[in-house]
Amino acid sequence: MLTPSLSLLALALGAAAASSHHGSVPQYDFVIVGGGTSGLVVANRLSELKNVTVAVIEAGDSVFNNANVTNVQGYSLAFGTEIDWAYETANQTYAGGLKQTIRAGKAIGGTSTINGMSYTRAEDAQIDNWERVGNKGWGWNDLLPYYKKSEDFQIPTKDQASLGASYTAAVHGRSGPLKVGWPKSITNGTVFSVLNETMSHLGVEYNPDVNSGHMIGFTDHPDTLDRERNIREDAARAYYWPYESRSNLKIISNTQANKIIWANNTHGEAVAVGVEVSNAYGTQNIYAKKEVILSAGSLRSPQLLELSGVGNPDILSRYNISTKVALPAVGENLQDQTNNALTWESTETLSGLATFSALVSVDQLYGKNVSAIKSQIDTDVVRYAKTLSKKSNGAVKEDHLLNVLKIQRDLIFESLVPYAEIVFAPSGQAF
Repeated sequence: MLTPSLSLLALALGAAAASSHHGSVPQYDFVIVGGGTSGLVVANRLSELKNVTVAVIEAGDSVFNNANVTNVQGYSLAFGTEIDWAYETANQTYAGGLKQTIRAGKAIGGTSTINGMSYTRAEDAQIDNWERVGNKGWGWNDLLPYYKKSEDFQIPTKDQASLGASYTAAVHGRSGPLKVGWPKSITNGTVFSVLNETMSHLGVEYNPDVNSGHMIGFTDHPDTLDRERNIREDAARAYYWPYESRSNLKIISNTQANKIIWANNTHGEAVAVGVEVSNAYGTQNIYAKKEVILSAGSLRSPQLLELSGVGNPDILSRYNISTKVALPAVGENLQDQTNNALTWESTETLSGLATFSALVSVDQLYGKNVSAIKSQIDTDVVRYAKTLSKKSNGAVKEDHLLNVLKIQRDLIFESLVPYAEIVFAPSGQAF
């Protein structure tokens, strides 16, 4: 169960290969690498099947009682601690030559233990494009029932509603494992009403439910939290801790996955049979009877593939790694943006958790200049594709990139999906 672009890898283990591992060597039907948001959901669903065994390999440990995690107003407290991978980029040309830090959670629950908790789905047009490019059954209308199935929505109280919390009942679920709602204490004072009035004057109207498939507007969005207990709701609290007593589900924590173990066969196929791991007890192999599933995040999953011989042969050979599957696109074309922050002093003392944000379209951001900007992009999009392809050393094909960039262009200028996100974080004497 890898990303769609890697689905051509045969990672499922056949019965013949499974029969070669026996005795005291640890083996499970499914071995999942990464106990984060995706890994724990998959582990939870698989372990509902009584006739299969599931193991999750996680580099971190439990943060169940870690105050830097549970505190709903504690965003950034965990940054730079032992539960933050704190990846550093290369020096960035367009960031003053500085490195940027990419946060990722090293814990049971993954990055959901250190993120900003915001619960916002994508625009329906963006989801529909998944289906439009060939993923049948992955449109907005297909996925909405599963969004609802996963959600335990906590209806806002009267006090929360007076501070902007609103919702559309038809797009929320009430009996899923993931608690979603607003904190007991939302930012005090007139912050919401002043922001709402300000954004309205700028042409950004109030959006009563950002999770309805229509995101544009100023919104008071819900978070992943347990309102009654006033703590963060991370992936482990939703999908693991309530189910940890399942005899067929095991978390192997404080354990680093090193590489995939491949079956010895004469057919030339890459068939995964297990994972080599390291922990305080040394290095060992953990075997899978049915399937190895990589869910170690957008940075670590491709790294594991490369360490296992799946990737660009030119890169692998530099590190004396034998190529198992020549798949040059592994590790390429990740596009991400870090946050830009501006701070002002406040004229009043602000307390409570802010859940205010504005999602604006390209029209709202650029106004009368938007036509000129679109024309410039139409002129430059071929050059963009060529540049990106060159940066990947040709691993990502120019014509493929051009198709993707045109889809993105149409989403931005025709479908008017969110083009920028403005997050408001008032606290104490600062805004």
